[in-house]
Amino acid sequence: MAKSNTNPQSLMAATKSAINKAKYYTTKEKKALALKLLAQLTAEVEALEVVVPKAKATKSKPKNMSKMTKAKLIEVIENWTPKG
Repeated sequence: MAKSNTNPQSLMAATKSAINKAKYYTTKEKKALALKLLAQLTAEVEALEVVVPKAKATKSKPKNMSKMTKAKLIEVIENWTPKG
């Protein structure tokens, strides 16, 4: 009645179908099949790996390069005196 399910989505569908059949048309065979498929599905879910998202790299700007307004830049240029 049940075939080997390698695709997780088809395993999910087969499990859902078997559980519904066991619930509404109860027989020992249908219950056994539903439990078998449910155990397989549970094993597949437990075998899943948790994927941790990578942190996004932040853009670093040079330490001495701050944003200046035009007025501030002009003031710095006008007040600049050479050393020496």
